[in-house]
Amino acid sequence: MIKVLITSAGSTNGINVIKTLRDQKEMKLFLVVADADPLAAGFYLADEHYLVPKADDSGFVNKVIKICKKEKINIVIPTFSKELPVFANNKNIFEKNGIKMAVSPFSVFNVTENKVKAYLHFKRLGVPFPKVYSEKEIKSGNVKFPVIIRPVQSSGSKNVEIARNREEMMFFKKRIKNSFVQEFMKGKEYTIDGVCDLEGKFIAASPRIRLEVKGGLAVKSVVINNSKMVDFAKIIAEGLGIIGPFNVQCISNGKETKYIEINNRFPSGGLPLAVKSGLNIPLIIVKLLSGKKVEAPKIRTGLLMTRYWDAIILEKKNNKYQTL
Repeated sequence: MIKVLITSAGSTNGINVIKTLRDQKEMKLFLVVADADPLAAGFYLADEHYLVPKADDSGFVNKVIKICKKEKINIVIPTFSKELPVFANNKNIFEKNGIKMAVSPFSVFNVTENKVKAYLHFKRLGVPFPKVYSEKEIKSGNVKFPVIIRPVQSSGSKNVEIARNREEMMFFKKRIKNSFVQEFMKGKEYTIDGVCDLEGKFIAASPRIRLEVKGGLAVKSVVINNSKMVDFAKIIAEGLGIIGPFNVQCISNGKETKYIEINNRFPSGGLPLAVKSGLNIPLIIVKLLSGKKVEAPKIRTGLLMTRYWDAIILEKKNNKYQTL
């Protein structure tokens, strides 16, 4: 039996990964989960759970390693964006203790977590992206409205604003710290969910239309067939040297498609849909780390996902919460 530790068990990605690995029938797995919140929902979906400090705590790495040694963990799957660079920075320590993970080098997160650096990456690879206005162009008034004001470092669509004139642009630019100004492009939003192997080679990807988005999270999506988007996702991911899960976002108006984001993590809004379409990213990662051969899966298009809230009800017995 393979023992897997999944971190951030209360996050959207954590829950998605836990449920995906729990429901699959191909491998016999024992799922251990960890979170900084004692009431993390994922605690009650796994075989065993542990409380850990937050990822920015100095004791986080040592605590995770102690859990791995105690439970004889073979594989760790980090799921939360803020902890991924921490695992990347300490990957060698885990490997010395015989613990495997599909995490990119720390240098990759320096790009994926910085929108301006990501666009420079796109430019180097010849990937089309919305124009980023320089400070010189902004000061001289050489800007075509409307424009988007975005934080250099952000997750989803948080603190992203549309400015329709110079006054609005300068207001939002001042309000949103460490931001930049970008060409606004109207069109449909797409996400290409994908996975690379342990050497950074592209395995497969599943494109989808983001039909409805709330708080940066896609709540309605449909899988489509678009080989050109998959090709660009491959160019972006392999060019950066990504290991494990990734997702690329783009906007298309029917005439042109421009790429706006690359994330080196599980797709928060689309993982359940990707899995049902045939791209079981968590299972692929476990197989790779177990030394098994992985073939590119056939993607089933036309599937539509609509999300809803669910709940786990707990009852306290013997000073411990249990599922009711």
